[in-house]
Formats: sequence, C-alpha cells, structure tokens
Amino acid sequence: MNMQGNINPRIFTKLGSYPLNQLFTQLIGVGQSLDRTFIDSSFFCSADLPESLDTDISRLLVLTSHKGYPHIKRVIFGVNVSYILPMKMATETALALGVLVVEDENFSRTILSESLIACGLRVVGSASNAQAAMKLFQLHHPDVVTLDLDLGDGPTGIDIAYAMREKDSSVGIVILSSLPDPRLLRPNLRPVPPHVIYQQKSKIDTAEALMRSIHEAIQAIANAGDKNASRNNGAHHQTPFTDTQIELMRLIALGLSNTEISKRRFTTVKSTENSIARLAKMLHLEQDETINQRVQIARTYFRLIKGI
Repeated sequence: MNMQGNINPRIFTKLGSYPLNQLFTQLIGVGQSLDRTFIDSSFFCSADLPESLDTDISRLLVLTSHKGYPHIKRVIFGVNVSYILPMKMATETALALGVLVVEDENFSRTILSESLIACGLRVVGSASNAQAAMKLFQLHHPDVVTLDLDLGDGPTGIDIAYAMREKDSSVGIVILSSLPDPRLLRPNLRPVPPHVIYQQKSKIDTAEALMRSIHEAIQAIANAGDKNASRNNGAHHQTPFTDTQIELMRLIALGLSNTEISKRRFTTVKSTENSIARLAKMLHLEQDETINQRVQIARTYFRLIKGI
C-alpha cells in the first residue's frame, strides 16, 4: 500500500492495558509512522495516533512465532529489521486489516463480509465482478482481497489477482472456490499467481479457518522475497491429475468420441486411447464388460467439479 504525505494512521488495541503512546513507542519508536501492521489478536478496538508521529513510513508484518513471542519484521526502504514483542502486548494490540470481498453471489458475498467483520477485520467494500472490484481496489487500497474463482462470464478470480498484483505487489490475496483444483474451472486457465492462497470453500467451516487463510495471505506476501519460501502458498493442485488428464476428463464428460478428442488436442487417435487407458488405470477402473469406463471417467469429473 502506497501512502503519501502526512497521513494519520490508526493503531488498534485493547484499550486500557497499555498507554497508546507507550505502545507505539515500544513498537517502532517515536517519530516513525506506520504503513501496515498485523499482530495476531482477537481484540480489535481503534484509536487515532497523534499526528505528531506522522513521518517516514514503516511496514510491520507478523511472520512467525519465535520462542513464544510474535516475530515482527519491519521493512524500511528494503532493509529488514526484526523485533520481538512481549506476548501480552502482542495479543492485545492489532491493526484491523482492510479487506475487499469479491464474490458474484449476493448471499455468499454478504455472509463472507459479515464473517470477516465478526472476526474483527474491516471490510472496505464488496464487488460482484472484475470491473467493480478494480475500482474499489484502487479507491480503498485494501490489505487483503478475497476473490471468488468463478465470477461467471468474463475474468476469473485469477485474472483479477494478476491485475491487482500489478497495481500493488504487497496486497495479500485469497482465492476461494468450490473446486478442489482451479484447473477444473475451464481449459487454458492461467495458473494461480505466486504467493496467493487458494482455498476450497468447503474447508472454511469456521471463523478460525477463514482467519487462518487471511493470515496465510499476509505471511505469503511478507515472505515473497525469501528464496526458501514456496512461490505458491497453499495447495493449488489438490488433485493428483495432470493438465492433460483433466482435459481428457472434461472432453469425455462432454460426450466426445476419441476421434473428436484427438482432433481437438491435435494428437492421434492411438495416442488418445493410450492416454485414456492410463487415466482409467490411475482411477482404478479395471477392464470390465459390465462397466463403461468412459461413463465412470465422466462421473469422476462431475464429482470433482462439484467439490465432492
């Protein structure tokens, strides 16, 4: 998030436990301002920082827990400085992250937004399509964006993720989908961008699970420069199938013959037959006169796209 000029940042704390000035002083020092901070906490109350503290911008992000203490990294002009905060202070201090919700179904969008608010986060806006999402993104500069993968006709959640990262490389992104694997949505889908969390909706059954995904998105972008960190955080390919096998299942489910599949994939019929045979073996579909392998493959595909 880019901030310009003298901006009065907000620090979020459980009031009464520590004097606000003392907290801020101990956290990053008098005379330094704050771009973005996240400290794991269930308490989210707000208070304005004195304008006299508005100077250079710093960025604080929780990375890990180290020996029972939250490990904070401050990034100033590309130089990393680590801090260890006392647990009591850390658990009673937090900035409410701004979250943008992008979901095309009204009911799901409302439920997700209310769940995030109930978790103490600040929902800066919600959108049902790519155009509205990008307008809100540039207007509010959210810390995290939750994107539905399938937004109907037009750009997908993955497409929007790429566009948002071009505008702000520091934004955390969570892509939500009913599909266990984004490749099941449609052919020739772009891969999930690096350092983006892909989460199946059926696995987010509690507020804690939702917050875990938000935390992972923040940590993923914080670790983006770490060569030892995975570029793709979260299991994007949660199914064991190759791109070719998923494409074969989709075409078989469409009822296409081997000849037509070969034409569409620019391969020989023999090659297509061999690929289908390997797929059937992987699915443990033995040759049996009483079972139609193609029907079984199609049923497997439909179960996958239903998230079963």
